[in-house]
Amino acid sequence: MSAPPPPPPPPRLLGMNWEQPFACGRPGSWLAIDQACVAVANGGWAPLTLWAQSDQCHGCDSWPVMRVPALAFGVHSVNTTYGTRLSLRNDNGTSVCRLEYHFGEFGWYQLSPPKHSGSQRCSLAVVTEPANIYAPLLLAVLTLIGITLLIKSINKMREHYVLERVLRLVGASSLLRRDLGDPEESTTMVSEEQAPGPAGAERRRARLHALDVFRG
Repeated sequence: MSAPPPPPPPPRLLGMNWEQPFACGRPGSWLAIDQACVAVANGGWAPLTLWAQSDQCHGCDSWPVMRVPALAFGVHSVNTTYGTRLSLRNDNGTSVCRLEYHFGEFGWYQLSPPKHSGSQRCSLAVVTEPANIYAPLLLAVLTLIGITLLIKSINKMREHYVLERVLRLVGASSLLRRDLGDPEESTTMVSEEQAPGPAGAERRRARLHALDVFRG
């Protein structure tokens, strides 16, 4: 008895599996959103039937979803929105095993009768890990954070550039005033010396006297 080949593992980004649907069962039967694939391995000499029901349906009877011949595999899709109650029964309706499990989206699982006699719990193995449904959302959030940080960095660089230009202009203006003098002070001094009356004449005489003393 050879098991059907499992699907390739979904691609990984940031350590998480991305959604990647694959064919479950017959060729062309692709998994839809909120679905997983379950392969039932019947290693016994009698056929088994897979019965299933959502755990949200309280008091509801299970439904037969797939019959697996002896020494064969059967593959069927299950819903991943809610948990699922599964059971394997033989042709006379006797339950071989039961299992309640919440499957993950786009996961590949293998269900088989219990390996130990007397156990009523089906054996379940995860062949391919399910996809992480939050991976696209996390990528979108990280992208928005990166864009926001980039915009803030650009704005900071612009503010720094403008501030540097302003400081340079202020520094150049201060140097120019120091070399050429303050025009307002020069205008005030000329105006005071040219002012009419005794005050202006007194200032002119004091300036001439200072020049005479300087000349000797």
